[in-house]
Amino acid sequence: MHIGRIVFVKQNIKKMGGSGSSGGGKRPTSNSLGKDCDDIVIIAYLQSPSATALSRIRVGILLPVIYFEKKVLVINEDSEIIGAIGGVNMAKLANCMTKNHQYFAEVLLIVGGKCKVKITHI
Repeated sequence: MHIGRIVFVKQNIKKMGGSGSSGGGKRPTSNSLGKDCDDIVIIAYLQSPSATALSRIRVGILLPVIYFEKKVLVINEDSEIIGAIGGVNMAKLANCMTKNHQYFAEVLLIVGGKCKVKITHI
C-alpha cells in the first residue's frame, strides 16, 4: 500500500555508530519513552509488516516514521508502508509526532517476515 509521496528531510539524519562516545549529554536506554519527545528510543518489532516491502529493505538502513490515520508507520523512500508501531510505544510516538517531532527507524534485523527496528528522534 502506498500512502502518497512523503517528503523526508534526510540531511538531518545522522547514523549513530562506532565504539566509544563523544561524552557529555545523557543517553537514553533502549525502549526508553523518556520524559521528553527528544529522548525517545524504542526497539521493537514492526506489527503487520508487508512481505513485499520487507523484501526491498536491508539491515542498517534508515526509514521515515510517520503518523498517518491514527497509526505510527514505518515507510520506505517510495512511501510504501513497511509496518506499524503498536502499543504504548505508538501512543507516546503519536503524541510527540502531533507536536511536530520527527523520528526515523534504523532496521536492526530482518528474519523471515519479522523486522526489528530502533526508533530515535531526528
